[in-house]
Parts: sequence; C-alpha cells; structure tokens
Amino acid sequence: MNQLEHFVIQYGFITGLILIILVLIIGGIRFKKSLLKQVCFNVSAIFIALLIYEIYLGTTQPSNSYTGNYRTDYKPVTDTLLGYSHLNKSFVATNGKKVDNNLS
Repeated sequence: MNQLEHFVIQYGFITGLILIILVLIIGGIRFKKSLLKQVCFNVSAIFIALLIYEIYLGTTQPSNSYTGNYRTDYKPVTDTLLGYSHLNKSFVATNGKKVDNNLS
C-alpha cells in the first residue's frame, strides 16, 4: 500500500470534514445575504464539533487489544427434508475474549 492510500484510509474522514468546513466558512464570508452567512457559519460549527469529536476519538485508543475466538460444534447429519441439519437439531457455539492474550 502506498503512502497516499494509507493517508486516505487513516485520515480520509477527517480530511473530508476539514474541506467541508473550509468551503462553508469561505461561502459564509463571500455571501452577501445575512441569512446565507448565518446558515453557512452555523453548519460549519456543527462540522467543527464533529471534527473535534473525531480527533478526540482518534487520540484516545484503548490500551487493551480485543480478539474473539469462536468455536462451533457443528456436526451435520443427513436430513430427509433439509438435506443436512445439525445433530439432534441443536447448535452449540462457544466464544472467548482475549484481553492482552489472557482468555476471559
């Protein structure tokens, strides 16, 4: 993966928010009518709040890594109606969550 693809994947949403904010602020400065100025500045304030929240979420990563392990006890048997079905018409699924390589 080259640098541009990595940047777009990592920061594409934030870059898009910044571009929308800039367009709205520039539009608010250039419009002559008061109503359009107010709409542009107020909508840009909403996007600024969303940008700040996205940056906050991006900087506060959880320190624990979570991985899930799922095991299914699936034993198919021949069924006259369905073709194949579960053994005894039951399905058992177990899961486990690892936090820092400790199963909990």
